[in-house]
This record gives sequence, structure tokens and C-alpha cells, in this order.
Amino acid sequence: MDGSFHSAHFCCHGCDKSLSGLSYILRENNPFCIPCYNERFANTCVECNQKIEHDAKDLSFKNQHYHESCFEKRYTCALCSESLADKAFGNWDGKLCCSKCYETRLANKCQVCNEILKPGMTRLGYGGKEWHEKCFKCKVCDKQIGTESFVPKEDAIYCTGCYEETFGTKCTGCGKLISSGGLSYKKEPWHKECFCCNGCGASLFNKRFTVREDQRFCADCFGEKFARKCYSCSKPIVGQGGTKFVCFEERNWHNECFRCKKCNTSLVNECFVMDAEDIICPTCAQQG
Repeated sequence: MDGSFHSAHFCCHGCDKSLSGLSYILRENNPFCIPCYNERFANTCVECNQKIEHDAKDLSFKNQHYHESCFEKRYTCALCSESLADKAFGNWDGKLCCSKCYETRLANKCQVCNEILKPGMTRLGYGGKEWHEKCFKCKVCDKQIGTESFVPKEDAIYCTGCYEETFGTKCTGCGKLISSGGLSYKKEPWHKECFCCNGCGASLFNKRFTVREDQRFCADCFGEKFARKCYSCSKPIVGQGGTKFVCFEERNWHNECFRCKKCNTSLVNECFVMDAEDIICPTCAQQG
């Protein structure tokens, strides 16, 4: 409060009585005598219904006010029966208890460090278990998980990245994680792009292939490397489900290629005559 006053002018803002030589309390820069201050601003104790005067301790709980002595009578620890006045306390199953009793008899303990999870501390819980925030870490990388996604496994916690790396399905070809869209061959997992022909390297996903000495080959590579060659067109004799071909004196022909050299008549299941290295039909043979 700024300014100087004559003693007759320095009065209570409530009752206008002179405050000269009397104790007073400033409220919003206005002076009040003690009775006016208590009447206007002091809270009422819900226990005794009396004003909590300016020189008394005002204890507040659940938006209600108490004298210290009234609070001590009304609120005691449910476990040790000591007054909760000027003590930290908490609510346990609808009953109040002091922090000491809570910590020693009721508080949960961290799954990692086994220390008490004190009231007000940040804690993380899962499956009925709780951890200190600093203790809730990935088993593999040891990073705090916080509010990030995690995967529990056998009493351990993993961040999603470490879980996938540790337990995820990995490609037989490249050894890397298969996150989606893989395939299985002989009970082995593969990336689609890693399941390739051992000849040309092209993907064999959704394609027919042949295995030779534990190696996979697309139809073109298998024909080029291992199939019989047609004596007439020099192309591989390949096909699914048993391709028909003609074999004679260690030479092979596609059925459609086994024709008379002169008149081009098919000789499949027909008589034929050898003319040097060529095959001809009997008619052409008689005509010379």
C-alpha cells in the first residue's frame, strides 16, 4: 500500500474504523482490521463450522477447508492411525493412508529394479505389472520405450524393431526380415524377389521351374543347360507334363519337327528312311 495518511484517515476498508495503532491485513491493497478480514475472507472449517482465522493453519482437502486440529480428528491413516495433517497421503481402495504406510505395505514395485513406485511418479503398466518409466526398456537395444509400440514376450519387453529383428521370419536367401509378401518353399521362407532362377537370376514367384541338383531353373535356363536339343531346329525339347519327342540313334526331335526332309510330311508313328543324315518318307525315297 502506497501513500501516507493522517492517523484519523487510516481506516479499515470494511468497517471504516481507524487502524491507528492496530494490527491490520492488506487485501488487494486495501487494509482490513482483523475482525473484518476474518469475517470476509477466512474460510469456514467444514468440521466445526467455525472460521479459520488469519493466524490459524488452513488445511485444504477435496476443495474443503479445515482447522489443523479438526483435520487431525477427521483424517487419520487407515493403517497406522496417525494424523494425516502436514503429511503426504493417498487413497487406497477408498481409504486414506500416509505415504510411509503406502510405500512399505501397499505400493507396487517396479518389475526391473524392484524399487517402490511412489505416488506421483510416472509409471507404465502392462498385464497387471508396472515399471518406472526409466526402467521400461527394450531387452535388446536398452532404449526407453515410453509411449512407443512394444511387444511382450516371455516376461521381457521388446521395441517393435528389435522384436522383428530377433524373432521375425527371415529370408533364406538374403537373411533379412520378411515384413510382408514372402513365400515358402520346402518349409523355408523367401522374399519373392530372392526366390530366383540359379541361371538367369529372374524371380520364380508364380512361375514354373525345375530343380536340378538342388538348384532352381526357369524353363528357359533349364532347357538351355540340361534339356535334349532337337536335331532339326536345335531348340531345347522342354515342356510341362511330359513333352512328346522322337528319339533315334542318339538324335532327338520335337514331334512337330520330325518330318520328311523333302516333302515336309510328318513322320511321327510312320515309316521313314535314312538318307545320309536326313530322314525322308518312303514315297520320297522311291522317287530318288
